[in-house]
Amino acid sequence: MVWFLYTYPKAKLCPQLLPAPRQAFTIGGSLIGGIVETQQVLDFCAEHQILLQVQMIDIQDINEAFEKINNEEVRFRYVIDMNSLK
Repeated sequence: MVWFLYTYPKAKLCPQLLPAPRQAFTIGGSLIGGIVETQQVLDFCAEHQILLQVQMIDIQDINEAFEKINNEEVRFRYVIDMNSLK
Protein backbone atom coordinates (compact mmCIF):
# COMPACT_ATOMS: atom_id res chain seq x y z
CA MET A 1 0.00 0.00 0.00
CA VAL A 2 1.32 3.46 -0.87
CA TRP A 3 0.03 6.77 0.48
CA PHE A 4 1.36 9.95 -1.09
CA LEU A 5 0.52 13.48 0.06
CA TYR A 6 1.05 16.30 -2.43
CA THR A 7 0.32 19.07 0.07
CA TYR A 8 -0.26 19.31 3.78
CA PRO A 9 -3.43 17.42 4.67
CA LYS A 10 -6.39 19.46 5.90
CA ALA A 11 -6.61 17.17 8.91
CA LYS A 12 -3.83 15.43 10.78
CA LEU A 13 -3.15 11.81 9.92
CA CYS A 14 -4.41 9.44 12.57
CA PRO A 15 -1.98 6.58 13.18
CA GLN A 16 -4.97 4.40 14.10
CA LEU A 17 -6.18 4.63 10.49
CA LEU A 18 -2.88 3.43 9.04
CA PRO A 19 -2.33 -0.25 8.29
CA ALA A 20 -1.01 -2.44 11.07
CA PRO A 21 2.80 -2.52 11.41
CA ARG A 22 2.95 -6.07 10.07
CA GLN A 23 1.67 -4.82 6.70
CA ALA A 24 4.12 -3.21 4.28
CA PHE A 25 3.24 0.36 3.36
CA THR A 26 4.92 3.60 2.36
CA ILE A 27 3.96 7.19 3.15
CA GLY A 28 5.48 9.90 0.96
CA GLY A 29 4.89 13.58 0.58
CA SER A 30 5.79 16.80 -1.15
CA LEU A 31 6.11 20.16 0.57
CA ILE A 32 5.97 22.09 -2.68
CA GLY A 33 2.59 20.97 -3.94
CA GLY A 34 1.62 20.36 -7.52
CA ILE A 35 1.54 22.50 -10.64
CA VAL A 36 -1.67 24.32 -9.67
CA GLU A 37 -0.39 25.26 -6.20
CA THR A 38 2.98 26.35 -7.60
CA GLN A 39 1.26 28.61 -10.15
CA GLN A 40 -0.91 30.13 -7.40
CA VAL A 41 2.21 31.02 -5.40
CA LEU A 42 3.90 32.52 -8.47
CA ASP A 43 0.77 34.58 -9.26
CA PHE A 44 0.57 35.81 -5.65
CA CYS A 45 4.25 36.83 -5.66
CA ALA A 46 3.86 38.67 -8.97
CA GLU A 47 0.75 40.50 -7.75
CA HIS A 48 2.47 41.64 -4.53
CA GLN A 49 5.92 42.33 -6.02
CA ILE A 50 7.58 39.61 -3.93
CA LEU A 51 10.95 38.97 -5.55
CA LEU A 52 13.78 36.52 -4.97
CA GLN A 53 17.09 37.66 -3.55
CA VAL A 54 19.88 36.19 -5.65
CA GLN A 55 23.61 36.62 -6.01
CA MET A 56 25.26 35.82 -9.32
CA ILE A 57 28.57 33.97 -8.92
CA ASP A 58 31.17 32.53 -11.27
CA ILE A 59 31.63 28.77 -11.29
CA GLN A 60 35.10 29.32 -9.84
CA ASP A 61 33.44 30.64 -6.64
CA ILE A 62 31.21 27.60 -6.13
CA ASN A 63 33.25 26.10 -3.27
CA GLU A 64 33.18 29.37 -1.30
CA ALA A 65 29.44 29.69 -1.90
CA PHE A 66 28.84 26.10 -0.78
CA GLU A 67 30.85 26.70 2.38
CA LYS A 68 28.78 29.81 3.18
CA ILE A 69 25.59 27.82 2.65
CA ASN A 70 26.80 25.08 5.01
CA ASN A 71 27.74 27.71 7.62
CA GLU A 72 24.27 29.31 7.25
CA GLU A 73 25.83 32.66 6.33
CA VAL A 74 23.50 33.39 3.41
CA ARG A 75 19.80 34.18 3.14
CA PHE A 76 19.49 34.23 -0.64
CA ARG A 77 19.98 31.96 -3.63
CA TYR A 78 23.21 31.70 -5.52
CA VAL A 79 22.91 31.68 -9.29
CA ILE A 80 25.86 30.44 -11.33
CA ASP A 81 26.75 32.61 -14.30
CA MET A 82 26.90 30.06 -17.11
CA ASN A 83 29.21 32.34 -19.09
CA SER A 84 31.87 31.66 -16.46
CA LEU A 85 32.05 28.04 -17.68
CA LYS A 86 33.78 29.13 -20.89
